[in-house]
Amino acid sequence: MNWIGRLFSRRQLYDDLSEEIRTHLEERTQELSRSGLTREDAAAEARREFGNVTLTEERAREIWQWPGIESFFEDVRFGLRTLRKSPGFTAVAVLTLALGIGANTAIFSLTDQILLEQLPVGHPEQLALLSSTEAKWGRTQDDYDLKNSFSYPMYKDLREHNEVFSGLLTCFAVDVGVVGHNSAQIAHGELVSGNFFGVLGARPVLGRLFSPADETVPGANPVAVLNYTYWTEHFGGNPAILNQTVTINGFPFTIVGVAQRGFDTIQAGARPDLYVPITMKAQMTPGWDGLASHCDYFLPMVGRLKSGMTLDRAEVALEPLFHNLLRSEYTEIASECGKTVDLKHFLTGKIALSGGEHGRPVLQHSVKTPLLFLSAMVALVLLIACANLASLLLARGESRHHEVAVRLALGAGHWRIVRQLLTESTLLAVVGGAAGLFIGWIALRAIIGAMPADPGLSGLSASLNLAVLTFIAAIALGSGILCGLFPAIRASGTSLQSAFNDQARSTAGSIASTRVRKSLIVAQVAMTATLLVAAGLFGESLVRTERVDLGMRIEHLVQFDLAPGLSRYSGEQTIALFDELRQKLAALPGVISVTASENPLLAGGMEIDTVNYEGYRPSGNDENEGLNPWVNHIAPSFFSTLGIPLLEGREFRDSDTVSGSAVAIISESVARKFFAARNPIGLHLGFGSEVPRIQIVGIVGDVRQNDPRWPASPSIYLPCAQDKTITEATFYVRTPLEPRAILATVRSTAAQVAPDVAASNFRTLTEQLDSTVFDERLVTFLTLAFGLLAAALASVGVYGVMAYVVARRTREIGIRMALGARPENLAHMILWQAGELALAGIVIGFLIAVPISRLIRAQLFEVKPEDPAVFLISAALLATVALAACYLPARRAMRVDPMTALKYE
Repeated sequence: MNWIGRLFSRRQLYDDLSEEIRTHLEERTQELSRSGLTREDAAAEARREFGNVTLTEERAREIWQWPGIESFFEDVRFGLRTLRKSPGFTAVAVLTLALGIGANTAIFSLTDQILLEQLPVGHPEQLALLSSTEAKWGRTQDDYDLKNSFSYPMYKDLREHNEVFSGLLTCFAVDVGVVGHNSAQIAHGELVSGNFFGVLGARPVLGRLFSPADETVPGANPVAVLNYTYWTEHFGGNPAILNQTVTINGFPFTIVGVAQRGFDTIQAGARPDLYVPITMKAQMTPGWDGLASHCDYFLPMVGRLKSGMTLDRAEVALEPLFHNLLRSEYTEIASECGKTVDLKHFLTGKIALSGGEHGRPVLQHSVKTPLLFLSAMVALVLLIACANLASLLLARGESRHHEVAVRLALGAGHWRIVRQLLTESTLLAVVGGAAGLFIGWIALRAIIGAMPADPGLSGLSASLNLAVLTFIAAIALGSGILCGLFPAIRASGTSLQSAFNDQARSTAGSIASTRVRKSLIVAQVAMTATLLVAAGLFGESLVRTERVDLGMRIEHLVQFDLAPGLSRYSGEQTIALFDELRQKLAALPGVISVTASENPLLAGGMEIDTVNYEGYRPSGNDENEGLNPWVNHIAPSFFSTLGIPLLEGREFRDSDTVSGSAVAIISESVARKFFAARNPIGLHLGFGSEVPRIQIVGIVGDVRQNDPRWPASPSIYLPCAQDKTITEATFYVRTPLEPRAILATVRSTAAQVAPDVAASNFRTLTEQLDSTVFDERLVTFLTLAFGLLAAALASVGVYGVMAYVVARRTREIGIRMALGARPENLAHMILWQAGELALAGIVIGFLIAVPISRLIRAQLFEVKPEDPAVFLISAALLATVALAACYLPARRAMRVDPMTALKYE
């Protein structure tokens, strides 16, 4: 056709189109007349089949206008009118897509913040993380990998003598006690090098940040910088805080500045409340300085590479310097540790560099696998939603057969039809994407709000950044186009002959469309089966975790932390305070007993030490002998309060103090392994190389006191009152009442006894356990939610296909009933077809689920990946959902009137 001529001659366009429609109407009228209708009835029926379209010049322009901006907006306006006229279809399509996009929004936002987002600093690609492989003798501490730990002397030497970094920084997270407004609170602090902010390129929003001049003589720089969020939340964003004095750990500090908004630290997800120079460590960590020690490995290092320097080149250039530093420190390390260090082995250590643009991967290391798994799950949910949308659009294309035929009869090209239908599916995607963003934002807020109060998670945000918005916009538009493309192409392929021939239209085209939709249903059921199996495995793992025998009774227990050491209490003062507080709490109404422990239970961290036992000769293979048990200092009544069985001997008494004999209580596994047939009561143990002098006075049951997923640990218990350096403890209060009912009373009592000491973490021990297994609980909840969401979407898809099948086979059903078929037989026929689809999907899904379940084996607790119960329950649930979705179509088939069905179409 002459498109250019038609573009400039609207009248000619109108005449051509009018002639074409008149020709087709006349042909259809003659065909209907031959079937026995009068001329008038045949003409009326022909016009009805064409949708009673009145051809006008405006209509011709709408159908035929040359593609452009004006044509695009006309497509949008027409698409909006079309969708508005079908509110049911539009609502289902938008909701389907919104649920899939909402799930992806929440999970991708977390994935982006934790795994993908770079540190919000200038040129993060220049940052490098340092690690080393030399043997570390002495105290080693790191949240991620011990290879990332360095001593402060080693840090200073590398910082001052390297030629590959424009700056080398370090930092160390600590909890500190902040006193202000007649109250004390725990804050998350960070000890930082003087060049910390300068290397990262941070700017102050108020005052100044640290410089190398703030890192001089230990204890000489009592200044602090506030995090922006902490400043706004605890000081109301008041600029008058500048140069004011705040008491931190009992020492006066001057606030010299506030860091810029959005800047936190070098670890993704973490957010310190305030920053203190590293040289103030002795004041921030009472009882442990370590700055002068070559055997205290606790500092990570992050460097900024000089311009043009690569990681490989920098690593090669650093190796000689690091080797020389190891050699120069050999004597100091051997002297401090009191051991003979193998120099040759020690000097084989190497330094390594890795990219630091994402910060220290502490949080990434622990949640990477669950996050990637959840990302794969929400991708499956989105695919299921897209399959549903494609199925809906196919059905809608069938229902618009007459409209498409009219457009084709008027001379519209196939691309014009495809473009209009794609515009409509894109509009659905835009609306569904907007709704999905809102649903995802709500879900993200709920997830972050449920996270435990952990400084490593406090930096996560519930806001949606540009990367998330861009990603969601891309998948929304992509989903709309991909889901609408095939239905649009099929609809545009409608032939004029089929538009006039009902029988032809009800065979080949509908059969092909039904096959496609059935294939989509099988795919949906398969993906849903995979999700349900994963959800079942995680659910069973969580149930087993919560039902594991901890070796103690955690119900009806309230706990809280108290850190007198952060308020400059001495060991003797701390012990006296603990005794007074225990007595005051025990006297409260509704309190059965009170105790305390230096290391909290079920909190993911305990003290480990080397122990030697009277009469036991170690073989020298400490790794297999278990000579490093958990060690905890506890108060009297600890075992009775926690419900830990006392197997033999006695508990600690108030008389077990520094002035009394040194005593200890051991766990059952220690007694069984190191004392064999001997009775441990009355025998002795010692720590390190000391002669066993601490008398064993009791044996208690083994306890999973660190993590319920870990085996019960061999443990040694010592009295708190015999620890002269104790600085903090966790108190446990047993009550017959609902634990939260006495939390306020416990809190006020602690504040009365020690108003200048920071008390924190007021919760029940059950809540503490929930916090410990939060990651598993969250993954289980989300997996189950996504699995059920997928099942719901699959049920909608099954219902849509079966309802379509019943509608297309109405005439056939009428004939069957006229020939004597019973209604229940027709219902069985429909249910059997749905059952075939569901069975095929379940089988395919299980074949996919088996290898996936093996991949998540490490995330499961006492659950086999091929657990048959999980597969059977998933199959039963899916079969039930599929059959339930077929109920209405089957019922409709049973109620078909044969006479009406024979006149259908």
